[in-house]
Amino acid sequence: MKVVGVEGKNGIGKTTYIKSLPPTIFSFKLPDYNGFMGPYIEEMLVTGQHRTKENLIQFELFMNMNNYLTVTNVIQTVQKYKVIVSDRSFFSHILYAYIDYYLVYREEPSLSYFESITNPTHKNFYKLICWVDSDVKRQYKNANNNSEYNAYIDRFLESAIDVYKKLYSGLFVIVDDFDELDDIIKKDL
Repeated sequence: MKVVGVEGKNGIGKTTYIKSLPPTIFSFKLPDYNGFMGPYIEEMLVTGQHRTKENLIQFELFMNMNNYLTVTNVIQTVQKYKVIVSDRSFFSHILYAYIDYYLVYREEPSLSYFESITNPTHKNFYKLICWVDSDVKRQYKNANNNSEYNAYIDRFLESAIDVYKKLYSGLFVIVDDFDELDDIIKKDL
């Protein structure tokens, strides 16, 4: 069984691509708002509670636990599939929480904390993490299309990619487009 996490900026078409996969490939989305801690995560996102210094760590822990349990459950439940694809993997929502933090507080959070909360056992789930590279920019409500914010987001994501490369050495690849991703995902079918 091959489990592939599909990552990339918001709005580039990850979900649309994953929905187009054939039924011989099982797919799911992270986070699972119906799963363990899901309602708390959704409430924090909707109300903006994850944007406070006090709640950022709690949000990260909830998100990590929710994603870990979701992936574990999926793998145990869908043994008959050769390929499983997740729309996002463990850490992208945490990355966007940090970006939201910056947009609210105009303080640059440290990636060292992000590195410290990652769990190397997640490597046991994923055979590959694919970052789809694209020029599409996410429109941030709080950014007001401000070029300073967009430049920060791009810098931060570049740093995040470096963290992914270190965490998933040998498992993390950058693909140029969805055709390349499609070849990788369907290779073992």
